[in-house]
Amino acid sequence: MFDFKPDDETRATVSVPYFEDARASETPYYASRKSLHEAKTEVVAAFARLGAGVTAFVTGVFLVDGLRRHGVAIYFTHHSGAQGVRYVAGIPIRSAPTETKRERVLVQALLNVRDWLISAYTAQVFSPGSDPLISDLILESGQTVGQYVRSGQFKALPPPASEADVIEGEVVEL
Repeated sequence: MFDFKPDDETRATVSVPYFEDARASETPYYASRKSLHEAKTEVVAAFARLGAGVTAFVTGVFLVDGLRRHGVAIYFTHHSGAQGVRYVAGIPIRSAPTETKRERVLVQALLNVRDWLISAYTAQVFSPGSDPLISDLILESGQTVGQYVRSGQFKALPPPASEADVIEGEVVEL
Protein backbone atom coordinates (compact mmCIF):
# COMPACT_ATOMS: atom_id res chain seq x y z
CA MET A 1 0.00 0.00 0.00
CA PHE A 2 1.22 3.53 -0.65
CA ASP A 3 0.24 6.95 0.59
CA PHE A 4 -0.24 9.64 -2.08
CA LYS A 5 -0.20 13.34 -1.22
CA PRO A 6 -0.88 15.73 -4.11
CA ASP A 7 1.49 18.68 -4.54
CA ASP A 8 -1.45 21.06 -4.85
CA GLU A 9 -4.50 20.19 -2.77
CA THR A 10 -6.70 22.94 -4.13
CA ARG A 11 -9.59 21.83 -6.32
CA ALA A 12 -9.56 22.90 -9.92
CA THR A 13 -12.27 25.37 -10.83
CA VAL A 14 -14.01 25.57 -14.15
CA SER A 15 -14.27 28.90 -15.88
CA VAL A 16 -17.71 29.13 -17.47
CA PRO A 17 -17.85 31.64 -20.33
CA TYR A 18 -20.86 33.75 -21.18
CA PHE A 19 -22.80 32.82 -24.29
CA GLU A 20 -21.58 35.95 -26.03
CA ASP A 21 -17.92 35.05 -25.36
CA ALA A 22 -18.06 31.28 -25.94
CA ARG A 23 -16.39 29.48 -28.80
CA ALA A 24 -16.91 25.95 -30.05
CA SER A 25 -13.34 25.03 -29.06
CA GLU A 26 -14.11 25.55 -25.36
CA THR A 27 -17.84 24.88 -25.22
CA PRO A 28 -18.86 22.05 -27.56
CA TYR A 29 -21.88 22.63 -29.78
CA TYR A 30 -21.77 26.40 -29.37
CA ALA A 31 -22.28 26.73 -33.12
CA SER A 32 -24.77 23.84 -33.54
CA ARG A 33 -27.66 24.55 -35.89
CA LYS A 34 -29.78 21.68 -34.60
CA SER A 35 -33.25 22.53 -33.40
CA LEU A 36 -34.33 22.10 -29.80
CA HIS A 37 -36.59 19.25 -30.97
CA GLU A 38 -33.65 17.48 -32.66
CA ALA A 39 -31.48 17.83 -29.54
CA LYS A 40 -34.26 16.43 -27.33
CA THR A 41 -34.78 13.51 -29.73
CA GLU A 42 -31.07 12.64 -29.55
CA VAL A 43 -31.13 12.79 -25.74
CA VAL A 44 -34.16 10.46 -25.66
CA ALA A 45 -32.27 7.97 -27.87
CA ALA A 46 -29.17 8.13 -25.63
CA PHE A 47 -31.26 7.48 -22.49
CA ALA A 48 -32.92 4.56 -24.29
CA ARG A 49 -29.52 2.95 -24.95
CA LEU A 50 -29.04 2.94 -21.17
CA GLY A 51 -32.44 1.29 -20.67
CA ALA A 52 -34.21 4.44 -19.50
CA GLY A 53 -37.16 6.32 -20.93
CA VAL A 54 -37.45 10.10 -20.85
CA THR A 55 -40.80 11.22 -19.45
CA ALA A 56 -40.38 15.02 -19.56
CA PHE A 57 -38.08 17.89 -20.42
CA VAL A 58 -38.73 20.80 -18.04
CA THR A 59 -36.98 24.04 -18.96
CA GLY A 60 -36.20 26.68 -16.38
CA VAL A 61 -33.49 28.80 -14.83
CA PHE A 62 -30.72 27.69 -12.47
CA LEU A 63 -28.98 30.21 -10.21
CA VAL A 64 -25.32 29.16 -10.15
CA ASP A 65 -22.78 31.35 -8.34
CA GLY A 66 -25.16 34.30 -8.69
CA LEU A 67 -25.63 33.81 -12.45
CA ARG A 68 -28.91 32.95 -14.14
CA ARG A 69 -28.39 29.94 -16.41
CA HIS A 70 -31.16 28.56 -18.59
CA GLY A 71 -31.32 24.81 -18.37
CA VAL A 72 -33.35 21.64 -18.37
CA ALA A 73 -34.47 19.03 -15.88
CA ILE A 74 -34.74 15.76 -17.80
CA TYR A 75 -37.09 13.36 -16.02
CA PHE A 76 -36.78 9.68 -16.84
CA THR A 77 -37.83 6.21 -15.76
CA HIS A 78 -34.89 3.92 -14.99
CA HIS A 79 -35.00 0.32 -16.23
CA SER A 80 -35.60 -0.72 -12.61
CA GLY A 81 -38.82 1.31 -12.60
CA ALA A 82 -37.36 4.03 -10.37
CA GLN A 83 -37.79 7.67 -11.34
CA GLY A 84 -34.82 9.93 -12.00
CA VAL A 85 -33.86 13.40 -13.11
CA ARG A 86 -30.73 14.68 -14.87
CA TYR A 87 -30.14 18.43 -14.57
CA VAL A 88 -28.17 20.47 -17.06
CA ALA A 89 -27.48 24.20 -16.86
CA GLY A 90 -26.52 25.99 -20.06
CA ILE A 91 -23.84 28.64 -20.14
CA PRO A 92 -25.00 32.05 -18.86
CA ILE A 93 -26.23 34.78 -21.16
CA ARG A 94 -24.76 38.21 -20.40
CA SER A 95 -27.32 40.40 -22.18
CA ALA A 96 -31.09 40.14 -22.02
CA PRO A 97 -31.84 36.62 -23.26
CA THR A 98 -33.66 36.54 -26.57
CA GLU A 99 -35.64 33.44 -27.48
CA THR A 100 -32.98 32.58 -30.08
CA LYS A 101 -30.12 32.81 -27.54
CA ARG A 102 -32.08 30.82 -24.99
CA GLU A 103 -32.75 28.07 -27.55
CA ARG A 104 -29.07 27.99 -28.64
CA VAL A 105 -28.00 27.63 -24.99
CA LEU A 106 -30.50 24.81 -24.39
CA VAL A 107 -29.52 22.97 -27.59
CA GLN A 108 -25.86 23.18 -26.60
CA ALA A 109 -26.58 21.89 -23.10
CA LEU A 110 -28.72 19.01 -24.37
CA LEU A 111 -26.15 17.93 -26.96
CA ASN A 112 -23.57 17.76 -24.16
CA VAL A 113 -25.94 15.58 -22.11
CA ARG A 114 -26.32 13.33 -25.15
CA ASP A 115 -22.53 12.97 -25.30
CA TRP A 116 -22.29 12.21 -21.57
CA LEU A 117 -24.89 9.46 -21.95
CA ILE A 118 -23.15 8.00 -25.00
CA SER A 119 -19.87 7.94 -23.05
CA ALA A 120 -21.66 6.34 -20.11
CA TYR A 121 -22.98 3.62 -22.39
CA THR A 122 -19.49 2.99 -23.76
CA ALA A 123 -18.06 2.93 -20.21
CA GLN A 124 -20.36 0.01 -19.39
CA VAL A 125 -18.42 -2.06 -21.91
CA PHE A 126 -15.31 -1.65 -19.77
CA SER A 127 -17.04 -1.56 -16.38
CA PRO A 128 -19.60 -4.37 -16.49
CA GLY A 129 -22.44 -3.97 -14.03
CA SER A 130 -21.99 -0.23 -13.64
CA ASP A 131 -25.08 1.92 -13.88
CA PRO A 132 -24.38 5.54 -14.85
CA LEU A 133 -27.89 6.74 -14.00
CA ILE A 134 -27.90 5.70 -10.32
CA SER A 135 -26.75 9.11 -9.10
CA ASP A 136 -29.78 10.67 -10.85
CA LEU A 137 -32.40 8.44 -9.21
CA ILE A 138 -34.84 10.29 -6.97
CA LEU A 139 -35.00 9.26 -3.30
CA GLU A 140 -38.09 9.50 -1.07
CA SER A 141 -36.74 12.83 0.22
CA GLY A 142 -36.99 14.29 -3.30
CA GLN A 143 -33.21 14.53 -3.61
CA THR A 144 -31.30 12.56 -6.19
CA VAL A 145 -28.78 10.01 -4.94
CA GLY A 146 -25.99 12.36 -6.05
CA GLN A 147 -27.50 15.35 -4.21
CA TYR A 148 -27.84 13.24 -1.08
CA VAL A 149 -24.21 12.15 -1.19
CA ARG A 150 -22.99 15.73 -1.82
CA SER A 151 -25.17 17.10 1.01
CA GLY A 152 -22.92 15.54 3.64
CA GLN A 153 -25.79 13.48 5.11
CA PHE A 154 -24.22 10.41 3.56
CA LYS A 155 -21.40 8.94 5.61
CA ALA A 156 -18.84 7.01 3.60
CA LEU A 157 -16.69 4.35 5.21
CA PRO A 158 -13.59 5.85 6.79
CA PRO A 159 -10.20 4.92 5.37
CA PRO A 160 -8.52 1.89 6.95
CA ALA A 161 -7.07 2.68 10.37
CA SER A 162 -3.91 0.73 9.64
CA GLU A 163 -2.31 -1.42 6.97
CA ALA A 164 -3.57 -4.44 8.91
CA ASP A 165 -7.13 -3.42 7.93
CA VAL A 166 -6.34 -3.48 4.22
CA ILE A 167 -7.41 -6.58 2.35
CA GLU A 168 -4.89 -7.58 -0.27
CA GLY A 169 -5.30 -9.91 -3.17
CA GLU A 170 -3.97 -10.61 -6.59
CA VAL A 171 -5.49 -10.57 -10.03
CA VAL A 172 -5.45 -13.96 -11.67
CA GLU A 173 -5.81 -14.27 -15.43
CA LEU A 174 -8.21 -17.01 -16.41
